[in-house]
Amino acid sequence: MKEKESAFEFEYTQTLFYFAQLWTTIGNKEKSAWYCFRTLERQLREDMLPQLDRRQWTKNAIELSSYFIEHRKFRQAILCLEASCAVAPQFNKDDEEDLQLEADIAKTWGILYLELLKQSYEVMNKLENEEKVEEKKPEKSDSVEEWIDNPKKLMILDKNLQVDNTVVPFENLDRFLSLHNSAKSSTLPKPPEMSLASTFEEAKELFVPGSFFHSLFFFFFFFFDWTVHCIGLKHLSSALHHYVLDGYVTDHVKITQKMSQMYDYLAYFENNNSNKCKMHKRRINMLSTVEEQLSPQAYLDIVQELDYEIAQAYRIMANLKVLEKKNYVYTYTSYTTNLVGCVGRKKPKKASEEKKYAKINELFLKSIHYFNKFVESYEYPPTNTTGEDPNKPREKAKIKDPNDRSQYLLAYFHLAAVLSVAF
Repeated sequence: MKEKESAFEFEYTQTLFYFAQLWTTIGNKEKSAWYCFRTLERQLREDMLPQLDRRQWTKNAIELSSYFIEHRKFRQAILCLEASCAVAPQFNKDDEEDLQLEADIAKTWGILYLELLKQSYEVMNKLENEEKVEEKKPEKSDSVEEWIDNPKKLMILDKNLQVDNTVVPFENLDRFLSLHNSAKSSTLPKPPEMSLASTFEEAKELFVPGSFFHSLFFFFFFFFDWTVHCIGLKHLSSALHHYVLDGYVTDHVKITQKMSQMYDYLAYFENNNSNKCKMHKRRINMLSTVEEQLSPQAYLDIVQELDYEIAQAYRIMANLKVLEKKNYVYTYTSYTTNLVGCVGRKKPKKASEEKKYAKINELFLKSIHYFNKFVESYEYPPTNTTGEDPNKPREKAKIKDPNDRSQYLLAYFHLAAVLSVAF
C-alpha cells in the first residue's frame, strides 16, 4: 500500500512538472513558474527523496529565481536562491559541473543586487524627471531634500519605493534540512520585507536580510582610493573565476558588463563628483581590459558594445570634471549617461588651470577615440584581408539592420557633441 502511495505521489509531482512545461509552451510564464515552484517543493518530500537529484534541483531553483528577479519579486527570488544554497550538495573543486553550478549561484546573486539597484534608479529618476517637467527646471535640483521637506511628495516617494514583498515558502524544505544538513540550521527563515533605495546611504545599505546559509548583507563601502565595492560585485567577480575569458568569452563579457552597470547605477545616487569619477574610472578599467584582448574579426558585436560603453564612460567623466570648473558653462540632465556637457568655456588664466583643462580634454579625446572605433567598425568592418592589397581603398559598408543604423547614428550624435566642446 505504501509503495502504491509513493508511486502515486511521484506521478502527481511529474504531472505538475508537465503542467509547467505546458504553460511555458502556451506562453504563460507566471503560471509555469509557480508550477515549477510546486514541483520543486514536492521533490523535497520525504517519500520523494530517493529520486531527488540535488544538483538538478539546485539548477532549477536558480532558474526559477531568475524569473522572479526579472519580474521584480525580489523577496521570492532571495528565498529560491537561499534554498538552492541549502539543498546544493557539497561542491567538488575538481568537478567542472560543480564549479559551473557554484559560479551560476554567485552570478545570480550578483544579478539580483544589480536589479535592485536598477529598480531604485529607475524609480528615483522617473520621479525626478516628473518633478522637473512640473516645475520646468532645466537644471538638476537637490531632489532628495525637496522630497523630504514636502510630506505629500514624501508619501508619493514611499509608495513608489515599495516592492512586491509576498513570499511563498518551500513547505518541505525544513524537513529536508533536518534530515540532510546536520551541519547547518534546520530552518530557512523568510527574507525580511524590503524597499528600494532613494539616497546614496540607502543604496549602500540597501538590504541586510539575515540568513544562516548565505550572507545577504548588501552594502557598499569606500576603501583606500574611495572606489566603491559591494557584495553584489563580489558575487559577480566570484563567477568570473569560473567564466574566464579564455573559453567563456560571451559569459565573461556579460558578467563584466553587469559589474560595470552596478557602478553606473550607484553613481547616480552619489552626490560627490569626484567619487562619481572614480566609479566610472573603475568601469573603464574593467571594460577596456576585456576589449583589448578580443579580436574584432571574431567578436565584432561584443567589441562594438564595449567600445560604445567605454566611450560613454569617458564622456561622463569629462563632463563631471567640467561641472567642477567655474570657467565652464554647462547643461546637465538627470542621469549620468545623458550628460550633455559644456557649451562653452573661458580661457584659463593660470598654468594649473591649463593642466586641469588639458586633463579634461584628454578625457574627451579618449571618448572620441572609442566613439570613432565604434562607428568605423560599422563603416569598415574588419575582415580577413589575407592576400589582398593593403593599399587598396575599401568601400564603406552599408548598414542594413535598422537597430544597427539607430545605434550608429546615435554614436555620431554623441561624437559631434563631444567634438563641439573638446577643444
